[in-house]
Amino acid sequence: MLSLPVDAVLITCFRDPVARLTSHYQMLREMIDDRSDHPIMEKEAPWASGSFKAFVDRVPDKHRLAQLYMFSTALDLKEAETRLARVGHVLWTERLNDGLSRLAAATGLPLAVETHLRRSKSMDISRRELEHAHESLALEYEWLDRVRARQGFASLAGA
Repeated sequence: MLSLPVDAVLITCFRDPVARLTSHYQMLREMIDDRSDHPIMEKEAPWASGSFKAFVDRVPDKHRLAQLYMFSTALDLKEAETRLARVGHVLWTERLNDGLSRLAAATGLPLAVETHLRRSKSMDISRRELEHAHESLALEYEWLDRVRARQGFASLAGA
């Protein structure tokens, strides 16, 4: 929703949708266990108050499909593709080192992956729950497959 200058260089970074959603659930569960008073807890803690499957079902589309929503609030793939055309550099969390190396070469900036990112405790999430999440994220997988096709990367469909 920002008004950016026409000559702004846009960069985005995508992540495997199930990995992103799983990470968000784990973070919220940890915050619930720690009785965090973080501002997001009022709205988001109820989403994570049960199983991962329940979380997937409770999370509103704009959060569950956040990587598509960022490019189309209507969750429209064509609109998202049109907006993606303005992005100059697409990075992928799963290959962040490679992406940052390419970006550093393109910009002349000294970019490197930092290790300061917080990592939540791992939780047991069943295969069935992960499959359910994958199904609920089908539209976002389709979106990211289109992004990858434009960028010349392999499909995420089997992820």
